[in-house]
Amino acid sequence: MSFDHVIIRDVEGERRVEASALPLRIGTGSDCDLRLPGPGGKAVALFDLLDGTPFVQPVGRAASLTINAQPLETSKRLADGDALEFYGSRILVAIDDGRLSLDVRLEDSAYVTRPPEVDDEEALPDEEAIAPTAFRRVAETSAQLQKERTSPLRYIVGTLLVFLLTASYLLFSAKSVQFEIDPPEPDAFDIDGGWFRLPIGDRTLLRKGDYTVNVQKRGYFDVKQTFVVGDEPSMTLELAMRKKPGRLYVQIEPPVDAVVTVNDSQVGKAPFGPVELEPGEHSVEVESERYLLAIVGVLNAVIAAYYYLRLISVMWMKEPEEVEEFPMPVSGPTAFVVVVAVIAVFWLGIFPGWVLDLTRGLAALLV
Repeated sequence: MSFDHVIIRDVEGERRVEASALPLRIGTGSDCDLRLPGPGGKAVALFDLLDGTPFVQPVGRAASLTINAQPLETSKRLADGDALEFYGSRILVAIDDGRLSLDVRLEDSAYVTRPPEVDDEEALPDEEAIAPTAFRRVAETSAQLQKERTSPLRYIVGTLLVFLLTASYLLFSAKSVQFEIDPPEPDAFDIDGGWFRLPIGDRTLLRKGDYTVNVQKRGYFDVKQTFVVGDEPSMTLELAMRKKPGRLYVQIEPPVDAVVTVNDSQVGKAPFGPVELEPGEHSVEVESERYLLAIVGVLNAVIAAYYYLRLISVMWMKEPEEVEEFPMPVSGPTAFVVVVAVIAVFWLGIFPGWVLDLTRGLAALLV
């Protein structure tokens, strides 16, 4: 017997499906033609006609669909009276007078809510008290149900974004200031004023405002100079340090009565000192009876010569102290970081122009 259509009876009523509209998807998904209550959201079987003969074919490996109480594992032809069952839901196959019909029964489904069992009305009291309950707005209830948990990742990303925006604004709005100090390499260098200072090579990025630079170096007077950072994209500040006066001591051998003359002026008898002399060349004469005149040229180019003589004495005239040597192992990552840092320092020290040009170009885009 050959069929060209199928009649389906379910909760939606009776409908006719032509053979051209087959196959029918049977399952719990929204795209199924014959929906059954149950777990999941996909098709579990296909219903179709092969040469006019009905058959059913399982979809996937789920064993939840049975035919005549046996698991449906392969395609099977359907006959009159066959029953497909899916978690209590039943599909009965009926072939009568050349008509093929599928009756869907959901009475025994495990996923259909049944009405509550009510006792006999005669057993209920005539009047039943209704307890009052607190009124709650639907909007409040929905807000509580839809409240989402806030992920800490949002705060982390937001914090990083604020940090990057702030750092970019400070870098592009700062001015480049170069300090040329004579002599170079001071012992101490400090800038007072403002709160943003970023040293880059021989320059320092500062925001607009009043600043005071303090420079210290042994043997030189401290330099304290005030300057103003304005609208200029860059500026150069020259700082010249003045040497401190040196101290002169005169001692003679053998110890005799002698007169000391400094720069053609008698200053006293030997031994003499200390006396402060300005940096530069000076002449010292020591004269005594029955001794030849001693004339000494003093070059006071280095301030506080005592420190340098002391250094020479320690280096060449004293025995070194015994110091136990400890080997310092260097790991691979540490050596790599040191090499990269050295290359970066040399590159930025020799070619700082491209970095400054890049920052000026980026700053010009924001203005």
